[in-house]
Amino acid sequence: MLESVQMIFHKVLKKEFLLYFMADGRVYKVTESDINLKSYEELEYVLYLLKVKNRSTHDAALVIRERMLRSKIILGGGVSSAYIPKYRDAYGKIVEMKRNSARFRTALEMKVLEFNLESDKPFYIKLGNEMRKNSIYSLRAAIYQTGEGDPELKELKENMIAELERAERRLLTDYLRTVPDIQEIK
Repeated sequence: MLESVQMIFHKVLKKEFLLYFMADGRVYKVTESDINLKSYEELEYVLYLLKVKNRSTHDAALVIRERMLRSKIILGGGVSSAYIPKYRDAYGKIVEMKRNSARFRTALEMKVLEFNLESDKPFYIKLGNEMRKNSIYSLRAAIYQTGEGDPELKELKENMIAELERAERRLLTDYLRTVPDIQEIK
C-alpha cells in the first residue's frame, strides 16, 4: 500500500523524481515519463497524498494534473468529481471513507479519536504526546474523516496535519541518509 509520496532531486542526473514510500518499507523512484504510464485512479490517489505537503511537491502535482487532464481529453472528458479515498476493510473489500465521521471516544481511560466507523473494526488515533506513534496512513485517513464543526475537532485536525507533515519529513530524512546522490527539494 502506498503510504507517502515525496519529491527529491538527483544531484548526478540533475532531475527531479517522485519517491513512492510503501507501507512495507519499499521505496520506488518515479520519473516524469513514468507518470504518463500510470493509471488515472493511481494518479488521483497520489494527488490526494500530495495535498498535505510542503511546497516542494507543488511541481509534481502540476505534472500529474496535466497528465490527468490529457488522459481525460483523450478519453472524451466528462465531469470530474472530487476524489474519495478508499481503504480495505477486514474482509478485503474496498470501502469509501466517509467525511465528518470521526469522533472522540474514551478507551482504557484514554481519550482517542475513532475513525473508519463504517467498517467492522474502527481504528483509533492516539492523541497528545502519543500522536507521534500513529502511522502516516492512519493520520491521513483520520484527517480526511475529521470534520471542523466542533472547535476541539478543528484544533485536533490541525495538530494531526502538523504531525503528518513531521512524520513524512522524518520518513524522507531517514531515506536521504541512505542514498547520497539525492537531496530534498527546498
